[in-house]
Amino acid sequence: MHEPGEIRDIDLASLLTQDTPRTLSLAGDDMEAAALQLLSALTRTLFTPADGAAYHRRLRTPLTPAEYRATVRDYRHWFELFHPQTPFLQTRGVPATEPTRSRNCLSASRRDHPDLSQPG
Repeated sequence: MHEPGEIRDIDLASLLTQDTPRTLSLAGDDMEAAALQLLSALTRTLFTPADGAAYHRRLRTPLTPAEYRATVRDYRHWFELFHPQTPFLQTRGVPATEPTRSRNCLSASRRDHPDLSQPG
């Protein structure tokens, strides 16, 4: 995500606690769509308003940093790469002779679903 005219990495806390317009800027439309879906799913899961009034209040004002910290505190373990029971985006016990590079996974995905933002 970046502010208009400036490209820089930001964290989820900055995105949700600052009332600043942001633009998602990744290598292709497919990656941007995937990132947007992940951000949307995380936000809906972690910060679901209690009722309609809370929902409308949230539309008018961003989360405070304290609200953000209090909410994510109980979910940090979800994203620990080496968590003993639930490592992030990994499955224990899968037999493999060598690690699969993420580049290979993305390349296969791109062959099946080409980047529509590129001509040709």
